[in-house]
Amino acid sequence: MVKEGEKDEKSSGYRRRSCRNVCGDLSVESLGNLFRAILSHTGQNFTIEEELALVNDYLTIQKCRFGSRLICSINADSALSGICVPKLSIQPLVENAISHAMESICEECVINILVQKEGTYLQILVQNTGSVFEDHLLDKLQDGTITPKGFGIGLLNIDKRFRLMFGENYSFTLYNKNDMATACIQFPLPS
Repeated sequence: MVKEGEKDEKSSGYRRRSCRNVCGDLSVESLGNLFRAILSHTGQNFTIEEELALVNDYLTIQKCRFGSRLICSINADSALSGICVPKLSIQPLVENAISHAMESICEECVINILVQKEGTYLQILVQNTGSVFEDHLLDKLQDGTITPKGFGIGLLNIDKRFRLMFGENYSFTLYNKNDMATACIQFPLPS
C-alpha cells in the first residue's frame, strides 16, 4: 500500500504499459479498418467521407508511432461528404507528407487536411510543415526530368486517376506557402 505523498512505481508503470496497449489496440483496429475498406470496396471510387475515414485510420496509426510530434487536423465541409473521388487518393498525400516531414525534422510536424467548396470547384488541400516540394515537381515527374521513385510514382498515379475521372477541368498542384508544403486537388462540383 502506498502512503500519501509516496510514488507508486508499479502503478505508474502500469499506466505506461496501459497507454501503450491502448495505442496498440487502436493501431490494430485502424489497420483492420484500412484493409477492410480497401479489400471490400469493389468500385474504383470512394466518397469523400469514406476516403477521410481511411485517412483518419492511417493518422491513428501514425499518431501511435510519432506521438505528440504529429499534430493533425481534418476540416471537411459535410455537404461535400457524398462526392466521389478515386479510391486511395487523399491518404497517399497524407502518407507522403508524414514520411517526408518526419524524416526531415525532429520537432513537431503539422498536417492539415481541408476539403472545401471553392466557387464551383471542390478543393482538397493536404498541407504539412517540415518538408518542401521541389519547384515544378509534378511537371518534372511527368516529362521524365526526374525519374519517379517511391512516392513520385504515387503522385503520377493520383494525377492520372483524377484526370481520367474529371478530365481537363481538374488540377493537381504542388507548392510551398507559409512554411507548408501543399498538395492541392481541384475539380468541378457535380451539378
